Amino acid sequence: MIRHPRFATQLDELKQQTWRSLRPRLFCIQDLCSEWFGKLNEVKRDAVTHLLATQVQKLNAAFPGLRAMTGEPYERDHWKTCFAKIQVPADTRIDTLTFA
Repeated sequence: MIRHPRFATQLDELKQQTWRSLRPRLFCIQDLCSEWFGKLNEVKRDAVTHLLATQVQKLNAAFPGLRAMTGEPYERDHWKTCFAKIQVPADTRIDTLTFA
């Protein structure tokens, strides 16, 4: 996958955060997408910028689902059910779950 180094760095910073620490600040994901949509609108389109735009669009499209699944009121059984539906390994714990 081809990515712009700055975009990759910013995305990697988000991916390293646990879900519990990121979920109150989900706006960071939307801010990242907005920033990169703006940057991509300022440059000439080529194969690299097209691939980067596709990645930003996918991340932006996932935002509403992520916002709906913050899981703040979830109990352990709720998380088990959620993980089963999205095919996360059964031994995953919410306190170690990362955005990646």
